[in-house]
Amino acid sequence: MVTLRLITIACALIASLGNAACVPSVEPSKHPSDKTPTNEVVSITDQLVAAAGATEQMRTKAAELRATTSTANGTLRSGVYVYSATVEEYAQKPEQLAARLALLGMSDVYLSMSREVMTSATHDKRDWYERFIGEAHLYNIKVYAMRLQSNTIYTNEDVVRTEVEAIKKWNSSVAPICQVDGISADLEPHTMKSSDKNAQALGYWWDSTNNYGKGGSNDRLVGLTLDRLSYADQLLGDLQLCEALSSAFQPKYDQGLLSKGCAEDFLAVCDWVMVMAYRTTADKIWTDVENYLKATPANRKGCVSVAVKVHQNELDNVSPSLKPLGWKGVMEAIGSVVQRGKAWPAFRGVDYFQYVGLEDLWEAE
Repeated sequence: MVTLRLITIACALIASLGNAACVPSVEPSKHPSDKTPTNEVVSITDQLVAAAGATEQMRTKAAELRATTSTANGTLRSGVYVYSATVEEYAQKPEQLAARLALLGMSDVYLSMSREVMTSATHDKRDWYERFIGEAHLYNIKVYAMRLQSNTIYTNEDVVRTEVEAIKKWNSSVAPICQVDGISADLEPHTMKSSDKNAQALGYWWDSTNNYGKGGSNDRLVGLTLDRLSYADQLLGDLQLCEALSSAFQPKYDQGLLSKGCAEDFLAVCDWVMVMAYRTTADKIWTDVENYLKATPANRKGCVSVAVKVHQNELDNVSPSLKPLGWKGVMEAIGSVVQRGKAWPAFRGVDYFQYVGLEDLWEAE
């Protein structure tokens, strides 16, 4: 089995190198997105179910999720956030985690990955990440390191360079099949409140009641967010960059309360965006993402996804979650959103925050 796995990895590596040589250069922007992304997911087989350690009920649910989100036929993509708690849970079985994500039809993984893991050759979790990323790639899943998330980036542009350098150091020190595909950013200017030390250092902060208006503090923070993402985009080169967006930016822009922060602004510096539509009904979720889809340039395809929250516990009650609806309710809500989204060429698919909540729903009897 080990020999077979090594042969498989070698074949995938050769194929990836061959494909890389055929990718044309894109001018003048690295974000044309006038072509629909390839959305192929692996088929559900007995071998995949066994590798995932899944029951027959989980197999049935996985097929239902694929059909609901239109990933089964490659029409759309699905992504999921994987945080450190899941990494710890699967500490001895990264291959099983990758198989589970593949079984669910995921095409993108946003992976919690510390700077220390990426830059230290002796880090005790380094082997886990290499195994997981390599296995995920064998299932045609792209892996994005969750970085560019700290509010210190607003006061220190050099943090952006440090983050990108860590990504590049990782990619230069591992086999190509174990390299990450880019960065999943989560810069949230609306968290820069007056109590935040970084906001205090800037001398202005976010206030949803008083600080809207063109040239106001909220506007300046959104502009600074775009500036930092643009810098990251330049440094990343061919690596991809996506950003999680507040559902409020586009509506506020449309109302004239922000001079920047529309879909087009973010898509000028990112390959795609995920609208954080953390709501409890399909209609409310759809409204959040539709605002951005309406504002997306016509030539941009597969570049706006909707992020739904399926995780909830006593430590995470800040925003609403779909999880209390149960599997059936979540499928109905997501299905409704996806059916409406498919009418828009820019619609990319569904992202799940986060895997641990999705797994709970998936495993429940």
